[in-house]
Amino acid sequence: MSERPYNSDDLIRLKRGDLVKLVQHQQDLWPVHRLGKFQSHKTNVKNMKEALLCPGSRFTTDKPILQVERAAAAAATAVSSHPSVSSLPNSTLLSSLPAAGAYRLKLLIDDVRSMEKIKVSQEIQVPVQVNLPGNLQASSENVWKALQESISAIKGPAHIGIEDPQSAGYTIYFAILLGPEEPTELNAVWLTIPQNGCLNLIVSSVDGVPAKRPRSPSTPGSQRETPVASVKKVKSEANALSAGELLWIMQAAESTPGFNEFKQNQHRRLSNAERVKQWHFAASFSSKYYKRNWPANMELSGGKTIKKNTIEAALGMKTTMLSQAINMARIVGVYTQGPHSSAEVAERVSSSDTHPTASSDLVSFLTQWEKDHPLVV
Repeated sequence: MSERPYNSDDLIRLKRGDLVKLVQHQQDLWPVHRLGKFQSHKTNVKNMKEALLCPGSRFTTDKPILQVERAAAAAATAVSSHPSVSSLPNSTLLSSLPAAGAYRLKLLIDDVRSMEKIKVSQEIQVPVQVNLPGNLQASSENVWKALQESISAIKGPAHIGIEDPQSAGYTIYFAILLGPEEPTELNAVWLTIPQNGCLNLIVSSVDGVPAKRPRSPSTPGSQRETPVASVKKVKSEANALSAGELLWIMQAAESTPGFNEFKQNQHRRLSNAERVKQWHFAASFSSKYYKRNWPANMELSGGKTIKKNTIEAALGMKTTMLSQAINMARIVGVYTQGPHSSAEVAERVSSSDTHPTASSDLVSFLTQWEKDHPLVV
């Protein structure tokens, strides 16, 4: 059975533990940048439901649609308010399968890549589906294809997305366009069509720099800062990565042996042995790529070499945690190998104990051990 997005009926009567299991089943899809790190014992029910149900969510289920009769009633209500799909066969309204006919959808496109916003209105035809709450939806793939075949086709580089309906002022991107035409990445998600039949699309620059570039003050004898210099300054101050940088470092991480295990274990209670393995992976990856030159012909967010914020983005670690991992991996290496090795340290780091404070206890033990057993030079 094919996968489909979750709907509100799927979560009815589910307890907190049930929601945790749904998230853990596809934990790599958790929206860290929007909701923070997922923690099975801390993340609240509201955030879990938001991650599972919000427009643009990539969480899916293979379970059949519940309450078909309710879906049919909701579909009938939706169709009555959308004459352009009234001719669709009733059978297509009994499930979330795409409708056989086409819906005339108006795209209101806000292109903020230039100094002045460009607003474009473009009508397209796309297949639609009706979800259980009775909302019409169109797939991002079909919307993108129809837009690119129209006279208003978007040329890259660009981010393409919609405003997050639950968080005003925030954007949910479904496409990254680095080349002239085809997207480098296109997320297959369902886009909810508003009752007025108009879907707002946001087109922004791939580096996330605001459309209006900051200018240096014009004073006698001074030169106005060029737009390019302004852009680099903004990105450097924000420690932001360009889309090309992020894509490249993520591909480097995913191709590193042990990366999948590393990501899976980030959200689990680990034994000392597993924790040490996590530290070694992070430290090894950082050692390999930190201060390495970026590939040629890449749009850079600042500097020719890879910085720590890039390593943090690739591994999904904050600055403190990455620094700790590097330091702990160093201490473990010194006191479990070579002339300074200790049986006590080796036994402690190989422990299979997973009690809640095991990680902090191990960090404290290793830090104190290094203080009590300084290296003799």
